[in-house]
Amino acid sequence: MGVVKLSTAGIRNYSKTSDFLSGNLPLSLAGGYDLLETTTLTSSASSISFTGLDTLAAGYKHLQIRMVAKAGGNAYLRLRFNNDLTNTLTRHYLSYSGGMESGWEGTTRNYLDIDNISSNYFSPSVVDILDFASQKNTTVRALTGGYSGTTQKITLTSGLWIDTSAITRLDILSTNAAQIGSRFSLYGRA
Repeated sequence: MGVVKLSTAGIRNYSKTSDFLSGNLPLSLAGGYDLLETTTLTSSASSISFTGLDTLAAGYKHLQIRMVAKAGGNAYLRLRFNNDLTNTLTRHYLSYSGGMESGWEGTTRNYLDIDNISSNYFSPSVVDILDFASQKNTTVRALTGGYSGTTQKITLTSGLWIDTSAITRLDILSTNAAQIGSRFSLYGRA
């Protein structure tokens, strides 16, 4: 096969462009997350609640919590659904800190450990709550990071709420009160 000259006469809908991404669909935030509610602590608190999710998050399929928190002392941040005090949450945990890896799977409890936060530094966390309103068990995944002043840490936690009820309330619990300036934001995704 010979080489054929490409000319504008043989191209339909020809337009000159200086962008190498020409013809690609524009960047779209469709399917992104919408901010539903934010709480920034003005005093220390051992629990933060997002309630009325059947109304607040109506029309969304997934929820996401983005938080940056610091505790009064080393503390675990925990998640509870619908104020369910029965042992229906199970979890897995992987962590890397100070050159050491650790991991475990937990027995069922009435909360899901998200992260162990420090008293001196704010620790970021992103928690995805998948299919929170469907009639099936709810899956949770959390990615967190932190710094204790001497070591850096990253943690991946996953969990399962063994209940087919729609989630109408989320509680974030701290074993040692979260401090002023800690921020908890709830997002919804269609």
